[in-house]
Amino acid sequence: MLLCFWPILCLASEWTERDSRLANQYLASLQQRPAKGAEWQLLTSLYREKGEIATLASYLETAALTGQPVAQLLLGHLLLDSGDLEAALSNYEAASSAEPIQRYAWAGMLSIYEAKGRPARAVAILEKLTQDPEVSGKELRTYLIKQGKVAARLGRLDV
Repeated sequence: MLLCFWPILCLASEWTERDSRLANQYLASLQQRPAKGAEWQLLTSLYREKGEIATLASYLETAALTGQPVAQLLLGHLLLDSGDLEAALSNYEAASSAEPIQRYAWAGMLSIYEAKGRPARAVAILEKLTQDPEVSGKELRTYLIKQGKVAARLGRLDV
């Protein structure tokens, strides 16, 4: 429930049936492809716009506690967005063994290792990503370039 003492200053609005349908569509799409892409941005924007991001966090935490890898992954995304890198990493690690979503967990882990200045860990994740048959095209090229740059900083010429 949204309390707004100064309605002119309150940007959030009431949650509607249409919002529920949209959220369910985004979540269904994310079940199939849980990348931190357009659907993720739409879902979190909807919850933020409505002042309900804590509701989304609670929903994902509950599902993650039951061991659902996609929920663990999405909670990792939400925690990464909020800046809680350690909790995000923990959720990504939990989701990283589940196929076929593991590459999305690895990508989240890569973001954290880059942010924390942990190049050796980043290279290890990049090696997994560049060898994953599901990674191709522009995404693969991006990872290969990152892998080369990080390896060069580490003085590794074997990648």
